[in-house]
Amino acid sequence: MSSRLFPRLLALAALLPGLHAVPSYAIVLHEPVYTGQVPPDAWIGKWGNYASAVAIDPNFVLVSRHQSGGIGTVVTIADVAYQVVEKFEHGSADLAVARIIRTDGAPAMLPTWAPLHSNDEHGQDWGRGFVMGGYGSTTGQELFTSSGEHYGYQWGAKPQDVVWGANTIDRVIFKIPGNSYFSNGLQAQFDGPESAEAVPGEAIGAGGDSGGGWFLHDPSAGWSLAGLTVQVQTGGESRFADPITAAPAPDLTYAVRINNYRTWINNILATFQPMPGDVDLDGLIEHNDLLVVQEHLGKNPASWQTGDFTGNNRVSLRDAFLLMENFTGIVPAKGDANVDGHVDHEDLAILQVNLGRQDSNWYEGDFTRDHRVGLRDAFVLFENFTGILPLPGDADSNGVVDDIDLAIVQANLGMEGAAWADGDFSHDGRVTLRDAFMLAENYSPPAPPLPLPEPAAGSILAFLAWWLHRRPAAVR
Repeated sequence: MSSRLFPRLLALAALLPGLHAVPSYAIVLHEPVYTGQVPPDAWIGKWGNYASAVAIDPNFVLVSRHQSGGIGTVVTIADVAYQVVEKFEHGSADLAVARIIRTDGAPAMLPTWAPLHSNDEHGQDWGRGFVMGGYGSTTGQELFTSSGEHYGYQWGAKPQDVVWGANTIDRVIFKIPGNSYFSNGLQAQFDGPESAEAVPGEAIGAGGDSGGGWFLHDPSAGWSLAGLTVQVQTGGESRFADPITAAPAPDLTYAVRINNYRTWINNILATFQPMPGDVDLDGLIEHNDLLVVQEHLGKNPASWQTGDFTGNNRVSLRDAFLLMENFTGIVPAKGDANVDGHVDHEDLAILQVNLGRQDSNWYEGDFTRDHRVGLRDAFVLFENFTGILPLPGDADSNGVVDDIDLAIVQANLGMEGAAWADGDFSHDGRVTLRDAFMLAENYSPPAPPLPLPEPAAGSILAFLAWWLHRRPAAVR
């Protein structure tokens, strides 16, 4: 891990003219397993079946542009499958941000993710030790020169778990060489096991690790993502020495330097930040969301769409507190089925229509949350009733059964799926003669200027005569 990189690279290229930069795919180590301190495994995901990704937000992962895949690609994090719904590619760098969701369509809401490394000093990361992680091929068969000297490893099989290793940042570079993208980068080299420059767990990327992370550790701030693995020098094997002479000639590995692209990344993350409590993602945290949390409180497994805003796979009081912290709606009184702030005849009509219904909700009259509309719900409604009970026949609920109500019933006679305002005073969902007779019983037109014989009876009789002349098929 010395700083003599360009001369050594030129020497390596001269000795091995066939070598060229290739995408990086996994982690190869001298040792069987890296035993040092590492970030959470859940920060690294598997992109499809062939690459890696780093979680950088509850709903976003960071990948390289050269990785195939996009919308619809499955990303597996901590054994949970997610799906890509949006992908944003940088204009020049080998970098892309992807938004993921759960397979049921709910936001991913990952419980943990990697913070982005922040360092405004160009060279300050030079010489720092880091840990790299990714999925894919690990250390395979050892490679030897014709004279029997060890010079590298074949790439081995791909494991199912995250693989970790360590290295040192040898150089902060303006452009990653041999790459079709223009990426500011970090560079490290794969020193041999006997080299004084090697660190415990010395590692390099290999097959399956594009999109994996380079992480720096700060004693006070903890781990942060400093680089995204994009490239290694040799494909199919990892070398630390010349395959002919066995002279030290370590392969180089590269990562896109995250610090240089933080603003671009953060601008994308800001495009989708659902507020805890917004179950239906309509931008409002209101009664609908509260009902979902109440219904699922204490249940697991859970998702965002059932009230799990903390990503711990259950709906708890913590989720309820998060919702209430952001609540912007009205908490209705029990009985307020239409959530208009009043428990009145409109709510009573809703309850009457749905009385006895199973698998019901608040908006159908289930105020006790037992998934049915029963007498208990009716008692709850009357405890909070603040309206005026209109007389049967008072379709417009103005306190008077008059010619306006009569006209409403006449216009809607025979209607199916009717409500009180349509003339259904018997709550059977229809406007029939029964409703007309109920109106007649309570009819009270305005007092006429001169005495007239039985105006109410005359109006009703005229209405009934009109009805009897209608098609017999319409009579119910």
